[in-house]
Amino acid sequence: MCSSDLRLPGIFNDLWLDEFWSINVARGLGSVGAVFTSVHHEINHHLNTVWIMAVGTESPAPLLRGLPLACGLAAVPFFVLLCGARGSRAARIGGALFAGSYLHILYSSELRGYAGAVLAALVSLHLLRRMPARPGVVQAAGFGAVQAAGLLSHLMFLSVMLASLTHTAVRVRDRSGGPRDLIRACVPHAAGWLLAAGLYLVDVRFIVNGGGSAARSLVDSFGSALAWTLDAGGLGGNVAFVAFLATALAAQSGWRIVAGRDRAEAAFLAGVTLLFPVALIMHRGSDAVYPRHFLIASVFLLMLVVVALDSWWAGGGPRRLAAVLILAAYGVCGGLELADFYRLGRGDTSGMVRYLAEHGHGDVVTVAGEQDLRVLEALRFYAPRIESRRELRYFVQGQWPAEGAEFVVFTREASGPAGGLEVVHAGPLSYRLERTFPAAPLAGLHWLVYRRI
Repeated sequence: MCSSDLRLPGIFNDLWLDEFWSINVARGLGSVGAVFTSVHHEINHHLNTVWIMAVGTESPAPLLRGLPLACGLAAVPFFVLLCGARGSRAARIGGALFAGSYLHILYSSELRGYAGAVLAALVSLHLLRRMPARPGVVQAAGFGAVQAAGLLSHLMFLSVMLASLTHTAVRVRDRSGGPRDLIRACVPHAAGWLLAAGLYLVDVRFIVNGGGSAARSLVDSFGSALAWTLDAGGLGGNVAFVAFLATALAAQSGWRIVAGRDRAEAAFLAGVTLLFPVALIMHRGSDAVYPRHFLIASVFLLMLVVVALDSWWAGGGPRRLAAVLILAAYGVCGGLELADFYRLGRGDTSGMVRYLAEHGHGDVVTVAGEQDLRVLEALRFYAPRIESRRELRYFVQGQWPAEGAEFVVFTREASGPAGGLEVVHAGPLSYRLERTFPAAPLAGLHWLVYRRI
């Protein structure tokens, strides 16, 4: 109940750029097959696009976000189940941390494939734990279906597939199995890797990577993901740095505990949290790296934190005090982030568009933007959905009227502050900041509306 109460409000706030860009992709496709053969861009999360086509591109935001919400809700009991292998206390700690995680609440209500990939990753580890030495048809088919669904949710799921293979290889070795045993144990993995090969041939090798004005380096993004694991990535400064250190220390401690009990699972966790996501992002070859690219990694980092906290609690004394302090800090930081999310959402995009229409002069309101793609997509999506007698006419850069547009709209990534200069200049023209529409941290955009002086 707590999980649904925390996740449901997020489906009602405004869609943001990545979401209505995804809707536009689905709108232009004539068949499901085209999802895999016609859209060679990383904005296309395959299952997400199929879902949008199924429910209809003109559906309201809560319905469109139904699939990620369902995946996000389903992920909670699987996380608790995995943590509960250590006992009831670990299950309770895991339930509290994952159900209340700002990071995963946010992406459980975003019209993208992240929540589906997280759910498939958790189910994969659950099935790996239960996989017999000689898997039957049912076990192989079930595991293959889960891995296929994860890959079609988001291509970063490849890190889970690689980690799963590592888990199987170490498990066979620990059982003193030979090459034939390894081949037999790898049969459940075949479906996922055959799908990966097919996707590469028809889609992945042609993919164009996206970008962003506030893209971070690989090291910075991974460090931010560590801070976000304890819900402090958006608080900045010393708070985020302390959260980064606490996550790294707890995860390392948790991994050592797991390694002493189950070498195969320890290999899986080392691969999925660090080695394989880093390798895949480096191979991706794009400068646009965001903390969300480590979303799957953060799930298992949080699981390692749970293992450490459970052990520290059992140890009593200073170790128990450290566990209490981390849990308390997590609750405070997460509460602050969630309060911003419920208040601001991913940016009041519809409010920004309505403001332009209501405060412009004349029957035609002229608009320009710092980044044409972002502002144009916002206007195309929300302008038909607001009631206004005024026409919003957009001018791309290089085609502004001589007198300039009445409004110029700037954007800022939600990972940074919402502020902007009071006055900006475009050639001989000057514009004054009139209204700011901020967004909650991590996903979304701040909108800054400037009016011609």
